Amino acid sequence: MIVTTSDKIEGKEIESYTGFIMGSLAAKAGTKDQVEAKKKALYGLFRKGKEDGADGIISVKLDSVSYKSEETGEEMVEYTYYGTAVKFKN
Repeated sequence: MIVTTSDKIEGKEIESYTGFIMGSLAAKAGTKDQVEAKKKALYGLFRKGKEDGADGIISVKLDSVSYKSEETGEEMVEYTYYGTAVKFKN
């Protein structure tokens, strides 16, 4: 699967847009878990693209937000990758 932050992929012609997809995961702030959460959020984006039958994902962006957990009171960081799943012409 081809993944890019651009809105097109050189040498590929987009046949159809299968939809907006995203992968997201939260972790306790200030820990090594943050790096793992970021990776797993990206893998979640890939997994969703494959489930949708996409050949690629374009316009990929990363957002993060910090918040205090209502359950534990701990500072958390949530990472969300999002983009547009596409199918290419053969």
